[in-house]
Amino acid sequence: DRADRALMMLAANYRFILETAENRLIRFAEEWEFTRNYIELEHLRFADRLSLRIACEPDIDAFADVRLPPLLIQPLVENAVQHGLRGRSGHGQLEISVRRRGPWLRFECLDNGVGLPEDFAQTGFRDGGTLANIRSRLRYHFARSKLLLANRPALSTEDTAGVRTLLCFRD
Repeated sequence: DRADRALMMLAANYRFILETAENRLIRFAEEWEFTRNYIELEHLRFADRLSLRIACEPDIDAFADVRLPPLLIQPLVENAVQHGLRGRSGHGQLEISVRRRGPWLRFECLDNGVGLPEDFAQTGFRDGGTLANIRSRLRYHFARSKLLLANRPALSTEDTAGVRTLLCFRD
């Protein structure tokens, strides 16, 4: 049953990539569904080692008119999993929230992974990397956008610091 679910989610993700590759902008709901599929796939893989908390407030309908470049949000979650949580020992935590305040959309991803390297400020947004690509597309479509990544403090003595990723743009 889990394998069947995973195959269906994987097929949906491949379909999304093929169908949106040439689009400049897509509906937020499409990007969010793609991101949720990715999160669910990772949760299937690491179910016993990964806790998830996802909040999309107030609900997806609040974003019905929002358009954004494809593959903007999912790669940020993937970075948290691949570069943060995969490198840590023990139980991983991933918290994702999407909020809309007037014309502003705010996406936040918190993980308790290994944190950013000390030289991230110099190398994190280098040319050709995923983060540089996202930042470039954001600035092209939304001049007043922000993409920030920073180490976050540990939540408890058993916790590691991890990373806070914040993406804000004005619709």
